[in-house]
Amino acid sequence: MLISVITTTYNRDKLLLRLFNALQKQTNYNFEWILIDDGSEEKYQAAISKIMESITIFKKYIFHQKNQGKHAALNLAFQHTSGDVTIIVDSDDKPLPNMISEIISKWTTKRLNDPALAAIIFEKGTDERKALQVIKDNGVRANINNYRYFNGLSGDLAETFKSSILIKYHFPVQDNEKFLSEDYIWIDIGKKYDAIFYHQIIYLTEYLPLGLTNNIHKTMWNNPKGTLLNLEKRVGIQVPIKLKFKFNIMLNVFILHNKVNLFKELKKTKNPLLSLLVWPASCVVYFYYYFKYGE
Repeated sequence: MLISVITTTYNRDKLLLRLFNALQKQTNYNFEWILIDDGSEEKYQAAISKIMESITIFKKYIFHQKNQGKHAALNLAFQHTSGDVTIIVDSDDKPLPNMISEIISKWTTKRLNDPALAAIIFEKGTDERKALQVIKDNGVRANINNYRYFNGLSGDLAETFKSSILIKYHFPVQDNEKFLSEDYIWIDIGKKYDAIFYHQIIYLTEYLPLGLTNNIHKTMWNNPKGTLLNLEKRVGIQVPIKLKFKFNIMLNVFILHNKVNLFKELKKTKNPLLSLLVWPASCVVYFYYYFKYGE
């Protein structure tokens, strides 16, 4: 079994060196590292190439594209994935030495051949004992969307996907935008497939001050078209009532931000009456974003 490890990077040579060192310490080398350079500056490209050239103990591939954002870089990576299972590991992540071994151990041949199973999902942590989000039902099999949203697991997990399923999906790329949440694809996969969830940390992560996660609200505001597309998906799935209100409020915020026709947009939603009900709250949130992040 071969595992594809995908990393996208932009001007992060020192972090990539740390990731490279962690991959070198894996207890199992049945993996390929697919690195997508998302338009880094020349000095960073030279440093990245030097790191890749030094790799001899596992397969590695590097591809370059103009700076379009992580989601566009993932589209390119999916085209070159040859592993049975794929995991996305960011440049600021640090795989534990047994990451590849554990992925292979959980993805038995029987599970690879299961047409209803798309993912095996682990935890990621700030250290080896502290998960960012805790999976309470170790080894449970469930619908991806239902289990995630009804157990408060909307992000910060270590997802491994069957490559044959993952490569069927594609992130839309908007002109002049460089962000679209990975949830855009995860939701679509979750509409059709199950996942198995494990209470086990397989890599550590560090959220940088200038990273996407620490600046997620500003990033969403500055990429309104993609954010609206993602919110359209979120309001179309079954989630707890609290999230229903939150997602519909945010949908309205980005309807306003994109200056699209309200009633035309609401026709696409599963519950347009709820969107109208939360319209006053949406206006308050919109103006908060507007004055905080600008037009």
